[in-house]
Amino acid sequence: MRDRIKLVIFFLFLLALVLAYITWGDLLKFETVKEHRAVLKAYTGEHYVLSVAIFISILVSTAFFVPGALVMSLLGGFLFGTAAAVIYIDTGMTLGAVLAFLAARYVFGNRIQKKFAGQLKKLNEEIKRYGPSYLIVLRIVPVMPFFAVNYLAATTKMSCLRFTVSTALGVLPGAFTYAYAGQQLSRVESLKELVSPGMMLAITVMAVLALLPVIVSRSKRMIKGGGET
Repeated sequence: MRDRIKLVIFFLFLLALVLAYITWGDLLKFETVKEHRAVLKAYTGEHYVLSVAIFISILVSTAFFVPGALVMSLLGGFLFGTAAAVIYIDTGMTLGAVLAFLAARYVFGNRIQKKFAGQLKKLNEEIKRYGPSYLIVLRIVPVMPFFAVNYLAATTKMSCLRFTVSTALGVLPGAFTYAYAGQQLSRVESLKELVSPGMMLAITVMAVLALLPVIVSRSKRMIKGGGET
């Protein structure tokens, strides 16, 4: 009964976020942000602390279900400058990710681990060895939605501390890239213009570096295994 109540509360919360996005979602679109950039810039200048609080709050919501993190990162660079925006982006997205992670673990993550303990044994061992590296890569290369990674991680045995540190590190490259690009918001006509060969190369290099511990460890194990045979 308690588990059902947890699920109901969790999904009601997600429904509230969806309804909020349906109502206010246009505000998180690139075209809307670009059109009203002058007003937003002026408001930030007059109410800096409040603007930062609102900015971080919106980023926290993107960690649950609401899209718009990329546009918000661009806007952050435009409003606050690259250095400050990176701090605010990393703070908001990491805080949101941790809250989503803890909520999902409390609602269904622990239950899944107990119910499928045998089937998840190998996965848990893999996560114990290389979980942070995999998580950092998933943050750098957005092959999976940000919120989905939070929920999936909650079904593993990764500790909250490792999840928090890995997320904070993994968010930084993208935060810097988009915040820096956001300073040129007035000259960028579409999001496609931001995807340059140089950016893709930088993202690839960072992802490989994050996976380096996994590659080295697996190589050593293969060599050791080959030597024993």
